[in-house]
Amino acid sequence: MALERLGSSLHEALRKIFRAAVVDEAAVKELVRDVQRALLQADVNVQLVLGISKRIEERALKEKVPPGISRREHVIKVVYEELTRFLGEKPVPLKVEPGKSKVVMLFDFEVDISQNEILSGDYFVQMLRIIGKENVPSFEEILEFANNADVLIIDAQYTKEEYKTKKGWGHSSIPSAINFALKAKAKRIVLFHLDPGRTDEDMMLIEHYLTNYFRMKNIKMEIYVAREGLEIKV
Repeated sequence: MALERLGSSLHEALRKIFRAAVVDEAAVKELVRDVQRALLQADVNVQLVLGISKRIEERALKEKVPPGISRREHVIKVVYEELTRFLGEKPVPLKVEPGKSKVVMLFDFEVDISQNEILSGDYFVQMLRIIGKENVPSFEEILEFANNADVLIIDAQYTKEEYKTKKGWGHSSIPSAINFALKAKAKRIVLFHLDPGRTDEDMMLIEHYLTNYFRMKNIKMEIYVAREGLEIKV
C-alpha cells in the first residue's frame, strides 16, 4: 500500500537523523533528499514536494533552536510541522460511506500506554517535545477512529511475556491488540509489525492458535497474522 510505504520511508529517514553522530548541514540535506524520495514514490505532486523540501531545509538550517530541545529534535520537529501543514492542520471528521469498506492501520501503536502517561512524561518524552501535548490523542479518540472497521491492521510485536520487559518501546502485545480490536468491534483483525525474528512458520502457528482460541470462545471476529504473500479481499 502506498501510504504504508510512505510511512515506512519517512520513519526510516528520521531514524537516520536519530542515529547521526552530528546533525550538520550534510545530515539535513540527506534527510531532505530522503523525504523527497519518499513523497515522490507516493505519487505526491512534484511541485508540492519541492516546496516542502525547500521549507524543511531552510527552517532546519536557519531557524534558531528553541530552548529546551536539541538541534536533532528541532530538525525532526520541523519535518513534523511541515508534513502536518501539507496534510492539513485541522482534523477532518472521518466519514465512512455506506457500502464502502473501512480499513484502519495503527502503526507503532502501543495500546497499554495511556494519554496521561505520555503527557506526564513517563513515556515518549522526545515525541512529546516534537508534536506537542495538544496532538496526543486519547485512547477513546483512537478507539473511535477504529470503530467498526471492516479490517483493523494493528501493531502486535510482542507476546504477553515479551511485553513485560518492552513497555514503552512503541509496540503493542498480541493480547492487548486483540482486546483493542474487540472493543473497536472490528470485523477482521490483522496482526502485523511482529518481531522481525519470527519466521513465517511462527506467524502461521500464532494464527492457528488464535483462530482456535476464537472458535472456542465463540468470538466472531476473523483474525490473521501478517506474513509474506498474505492477501485479504476487502
